Parts: sequence; C-alpha cells; structure tokens
Amino acid sequence: MAEHRRKIVFSPSPGAYAVIRLAPVEMVGHLGDSEAMEQAASLQTKPYLVYLLDEMSLPFPNRPWYRFDVSPIATGLRAENPGRAITPDMCIPIFPNADHPANRAPMRPMRPFPYAHCYHWFDSILQVRVRSRPEQFDETEVVKLSSAEQMELEFAWTDDAIRSADAIKARGHKPLQNVQAESCDSEAANAAPVSSSEPMPFTPKSNTSAVSPLSPEVKCLAISPQDEHDETEQVDSDHASLASSSSNASANSAADLAGLARFDIFGGTNEDVDVIPLVDLWISDLPAQLKEEDIPDPTELYAECARIVQIVKDARVRAYAAMTAHLPLAASEDQTASLSKRKRIRPGKMWAKVRVRVGRMASRLDHILQVPRKPFWP
Repeated sequence: MAEHRRKIVFSPSPGAYAVIRLAPVEMVGHLGDSEAMEQAASLQTKPYLVYLLDEMSLPFPNRPWYRFDVSPIATGLRAENPGRAITPDMCIPIFPNADHPANRAPMRPMRPFPYAHCYHWFDSILQVRVRSRPEQFDETEVVKLSSAEQMELEFAWTDDAIRSADAIKARGHKPLQNVQAESCDSEAANAAPVSSSEPMPFTPKSNTSAVSPLSPEVKCLAISPQDEHDETEQVDSDHASLASSSSNASANSAADLAGLARFDIFGGTNEDVDVIPLVDLWISDLPAQLKEEDIPDPTELYAECARIVQIVKDARVRAYAAMTAHLPLAASEDQTASLSKRKRIRPGKMWAKVRVRVGRMASRLDHILQVPRKPFWP
C-alpha cells in the first residue's frame, strides 16, 4: 500500500482541532522589562484543546505568527450565563460523544476524534497569535471538520444566537449594552478563581478577543446609546423575518459582513497586537500533547490570558513612567532659560525712552531752524 503523501503547511488550516499553550515569556521578551520577564516565567500555563475557527489574515510564509479565532473545547456542557441568556444546552457534542440534553446531533470530524467526551460551546471565541515554526506544521493526520460539518456548526450556533436573543427580548427588551455588561460579570464569575492581586479573567468579550459574527451581541457593537430604542424595534422585526427563508439569507449576509469587517486580509493592522495572546500550537497526534482527563475548562484559558495581558500592560506603565520621570524638570529648566533670554515688555520704560528720543529730536530741529542773529549796530 502506497504511503500517504505528507501535508506540510506553514500556517494551520481553519476547521482543524489543535492543542495550544500560552507562550508568556516570548510574549513579553521584546519589552525589555525584567519584572515582566520574571512574572511571565512564573506564570503557570496548561495545554488546551481548541477548534481553529477563522484565520484573520492571509497566511504569507515566513511570518513570526498567524492570527486565528479559536474556540476552546470543553469536556462538559456550556456553563449557564443568565446575563447573556446562555443555557447549558447551547453546545454541540463531538462524535463519538453523542450526549446532549436536547439530543443535538454531534459534529463528525473527517478523521476519528481522539477524545470521547468533548463539546463545542456557543459564543466562546478567543483570538490568538500562533507562533510559526521552522519545521512548519504537519497536517498529514489532522483531525478537522469537513466544509459541510463546518456549516452545520455555524447553523447550530445561529440557532443558539436566536434563542439567546429571544430570551433577552422576552424579559422586557432590556438595552443590549446592559446585557453586555452583565455578560462580562457572569463570565468573570464562571471563570477559574483567582486571588485579589491577580487581574480579572480574560473573557470572550474583552478588547483583545474576537466576537463570533453569529453571536447576538454583534449588532450592539455598532449602535450608540441614543439608538437603543430603534435597535430594540429592529430586533423585533429581525426575529419575525428569521422565520422565512428569504430573511434567513439576509441575516446570514449581514452576519457574513460583520465577520468580514473583522478580517485583516493583508496582515497589517491598527490593533494592539501585543496584547493578543501568543501561543504555541500542535495540530498532529493530539493525545500525545494532551490527554482527555487533563483537558482544562475554557475559563482557565481566559484567566491565563488575562494575567499575561495584565503583565504586558503593567510593563508599559513602568516604561512610560521611566520615560517621563525627567520631563517636568527639563521642562522647567528650559522655561527658565527661555525667560532669561527673552526681554520682558515694560510699557513705562518704553514710554520713557520715547520721550527722551522725542526731546533730542526736538532740540536738533530747534537748532537747525534757528534764524541767524545779525547785529544792527556797528
């Protein structure tokens, strides 16, 4: 039997399952901050099982890292989040796991999935930077979803998004901004416990992570407070229209545009990429990298990311403080020097000089215009 041709790629393929691990030391190395390096080196990290959702830029070779939206994989049902109207059944099992409260059909990868009790969680998406490798990535035996299964996953998440939005509407058309704030609090409450000296857990709603284009929160990212009433009315009409096939196509088109707006296809970006978590990734022989009994909860990954992001921000504060520490003294010295060189304007002194000059000019004119004296008597 002929040997399978190896598939080597410089950037992993979307739709694949992989194991990632945070690279904190490499993430802060360029800052030149010894305290940040020490904190990063002491950070305890774990490997996590993830699904590669989207690559956020064109994968040109020889880049130091590649941006991906990833969805952490869990070994249990979705954690309930009342603030965002998320229920435990808002998840999809991965075959051979078929256990689901609503008997939802499992995702079936193209190759056998090596874990028996795993789930995709709805609206649990994180953006990371995958470090490139000199040996690149071997996808010969990659475990991934087919295009059809990827679409089924998107449809399932769309159903969950509609259910979540319907639940929010049913409880009294609460402003979406308030629901967003509650969702951040709920995610933090569900995250792994951290001490009071540590930063709040990293959540899918943070500024450095991506939001699923199918999630109900996407619309509120673009609305202003004065448009809340109009947005509420729009939500009503949207849900009425989602019942028809034609408006389904319209909603999918809007979701596609929302997702496309987040893509940076050429890799240049105005975003603060230094606070996007930097990770190492393994895409082949997943059980060798992570055993099923060791698969952590996704909230632990968010907590790790929050800590390293806080380390980066603290290092920036220290660098700025060091850079500006001498500026007030230098500014005062420059100001004193400039004042000593610059003559002050004194109106009284100026007027006295004008009077003296006018007096001298009058004396000269008087001398010039004086009539010569001639004697009348011999």
